[in-house]
Amino acid sequence: MSAVDKRLIDILAVVSSARYEDIAKLSGICKLCGELRHVAVVCFERGRYGEIFEYCLAYDLTGCPVQRSRIQPTMETLGEARAQAAKLRNPPAKFGGWICMSTVPAFYKSPPPSLKTLLNRSLEDSPAAQGRTAIVEGLVYVQDGYGPVSIPLLGEIDPNGEAIVINGHGAEQPLLHQAVRTLNRYIGAVGYAPSPENPHFTLDVYDPTAETFVPRSLRPVFPLRLALPLQSVPVIKRSVVTLTSFAHAYATGQRAFAVPMCSMKFDFIDASWTWPVGSRAQRQVMQASWRVRNLGAPLGTCAVRPLLHEPGAIVVPAVPEDLRMLGRGRKERDLDSDMDSDAAGVDTDGDDEAEADLDF
Repeated sequence: MSAVDKRLIDILAVVSSARYEDIAKLSGICKLCGELRHVAVVCFERGRYGEIFEYCLAYDLTGCPVQRSRIQPTMETLGEARAQAAKLRNPPAKFGGWICMSTVPAFYKSPPPSLKTLLNRSLEDSPAAQGRTAIVEGLVYVQDGYGPVSIPLLGEIDPNGEAIVINGHGAEQPLLHQAVRTLNRYIGAVGYAPSPENPHFTLDVYDPTAETFVPRSLRPVFPLRLALPLQSVPVIKRSVVTLTSFAHAYATGQRAFAVPMCSMKFDFIDASWTWPVGSRAQRQVMQASWRVRNLGAPLGTCAVRPLLHEPGAIVVPAVPEDLRMLGRGRKERDLDSDMDSDAAGVDTDGDDEAEADLDF
């Protein structure tokens, strides 16, 4: 769960002039994969509170710089937000951390009702967490010649705690729909026609039993019902993609990403992760602090963190040994003290794309 002070989110949502729809319309393009768009993230560091950056969901494999978005709140609204934050007491404002903009309904001009309902559900509706919203890592093949992109999917644990149901070919999957170019309805792409007959705008899901992707015409991807505890992650592709190396190994839990999940991705949504358990390949996440730095021309102001194997980057299992049979992950138990540093700007790495052999 995000460590961002929710009072700071509320202030920014009220006074900021920048809205998600406008930013998604101008989403930057991954420098290696043309079908992948960057997602908008909001900084909550004290000196950069309210500024918006663009984050590539395949950050570790693409090297896309996390630059400032072309659309920013006005200086006046940022000043007002920071003035209000300075007045917070009992306790004072706790700066630090990042939030994925598309997962906060208050950052929209017109908040999608389904997303608002999903994200406003309590995380503690019952001792067993039934009825709460959770995140599942989805592996999505977006372009031929590249490995899958790790994209967080939002779902709800059913009342019996037996499955997580992932709904929505739209608002309830905001990262999927900003990151995949042909699903981003705000871009206004020429020929955009979200038709079931148009493979450029449809998705297929992998069936491990049949050992193949099932066309949307036979089985729509959503709603996707996954039995708990998870044994593997859902594997999805754009219908036009034909090269899907290792899809079966991913879908059966025999293969995990070679690089840990980036701390930004791991921690920028205000919900808990649900991870596969009992699979041969165990997912890893990175703990590393993000900071905003001026890198000079031509990059300018960017968010940066230590790279894998550099000082300040720590890799840990997504599911600690003592919780693997329960299906609970690190964020679900608050990551103990090692993750509390996220409140000071540390974001657990949610980087994907371990298909280094495909040169992504």
